[in-house]
Amino acid sequence: MEPFKNRLSGEVARRIGAAVGRGYPAFDSRAFVRDMDAALAPLELKARMHHIADRLEQSLPGAPAELFPILERALAEGPEDEVGLRGFPVWPLTEIISRRGHDTFDLAMHAVHEMTQRFTGEFAIRSFLRNQETITLAQLMVWATDPDEHVRRLASEGSRPLLPWGERLPRLLANPEFTLPILDLLHDDPSEYVRRSVANHLNDFSRAHPNYVIATLRRWGTISSGTNFPKTIARAARTLVKAGNSEALALMGYSTDAALELVRFEITPGSLNIGDALTYSVEIKNPSPAIVPVMVDYVVFHRKANGSLSRKVFKGRRSSIPAHTSWQFSAKHSFRPVTTRKYYAGTHRIELLINGNRHLGHEFELMDA
Repeated sequence: MEPFKNRLSGEVARRIGAAVGRGYPAFDSRAFVRDMDAALAPLELKARMHHIADRLEQSLPGAPAELFPILERALAEGPEDEVGLRGFPVWPLTEIISRRGHDTFDLAMHAVHEMTQRFTGEFAIRSFLRNQETITLAQLMVWATDPDEHVRRLASEGSRPLLPWGERLPRLLANPEFTLPILDLLHDDPSEYVRRSVANHLNDFSRAHPNYVIATLRRWGTISSGTNFPKTIARAARTLVKAGNSEALALMGYSTDAALELVRFEITPGSLNIGDALTYSVEIKNPSPAIVPVMVDYVVFHRKANGSLSRKVFKGRRSSIPAHTSWQFSAKHSFRPVTTRKYYAGTHRIELLINGNRHLGHEFELMDA
């Protein structure tokens, strides 16, 4: 698989140069891409974006009134436009708007509005939220009613306090009521793309404001018009569910007080190599006279480089167990190396969470073959 950083490669930079030159003939595209491959080679994705943005700034007019329309003309004009930009090549352009647009707010917002429809403006809008919070939140409220789903999503995603890859917004994290009007407009949006952003945004408040998250979901539940709301609950409350929050579990239809018995929890093998998979088998009994919805997640305590253990909750299985019966299942957990987690040899542990309740599990040895 091609490295993710190649979304902004030397070849992509040449495409950016061609698109900018199309709408600004004075642009020296050859100078722009000179030694670009060598400059980008040692850099990761975000650093590549910054480098390309730096070069564009050096090669284009400095005044936003002249600069921003040039960048907008570099955007794809439609699906048939093979020169104009869409996707990751737009990211360096949004970065320039973020850097240069604070003294020309309306021009900057017009550019972000156009660019987010080809890529996303969620990173660019954050500098405006940090420096011009009130007017930017007002702009996002307008965009929350835009006909384009990408623009509506930007209203939620761009103002997320803990946006991945984006700088944190501590004032918004401390004051969830600042973005609540935006989420209220969008939580029942016809686009799943937008609703997922809203749920992720609300989930960002889970650790600092758990009661706010619960209260907001309860209120939305009384006014939601469609069948999509359970998905919103599951995504917005996922951090609280992993923590065993009884109110969050109840919103999803699971009770921490349900009469359930863990009859069997086994793992095989007791030792395995990095790259192999662990199998766990479970039997849960419902001794009550009623059907009981059951959510089974599991926790792996990974060994870290310093020898300590790091807790990570993984999604397991869902079911409803009839009265006076048992539910049995087996599943696997892979220890195949991935880019987001490094495995270390040593003693690990696996436990179950049944409707949020912790059940002690088993230790196993992970070995470096």
